[in-house]
Amino acid sequence: MSSIFLSMPSRPPQNKKTMSAKSPCQRRTVRVTIGRHGPFTPEAARKKARELLAQMASGQNPNHAKREARAKGITLAEAYEDYLEARKGLRPSTRRDYDRVINTYLADWKRTPLVEITKDMVSQRHRQPRPHPRRRGHRARSGGVKFALRQLSL
Repeated sequence: MSSIFLSMPSRPPQNKKTMSAKSPCQRRTVRVTIGRHGPFTPEAARKKARELLAQMASGQNPNHAKREARAKGITLAEAYEDYLEARKGLRPSTRRDYDRVINTYLADWKRTPLVEITKDMVSQRHRQPRPHPRRRGHRARSGGVKFALRQLSL
């Protein structure tokens, strides 16, 4: 059964009411946030919810589409900045190593969206000779990429 409802905040300090739609989609119950109460009027939310419910009835999960669109726009440099924000407790030497890897070995990939970086590209980059071979570079590449993939749920 599909439904449109006003949901209460899940975290009390935020005190924000959101409008969402809930429906089964591919044998799972999917809840899609339509928007905050206030900017969205109930009539506009119902109209948007009908579109989303029709999409879910046809077997398409709107949350997957949002996630993919967000992932396509994130570049390696943005993912690296997010990684540093999430890892405030990094030692200065570790951060220097990460900065060196990003700014030296991966400088030409900084503006590349993460979804365009393939396993083949990474393996080719690993095979390239480096001017100053160090073990620490591997840690920066693998940790940062794994973090970005977990954040994007890919």
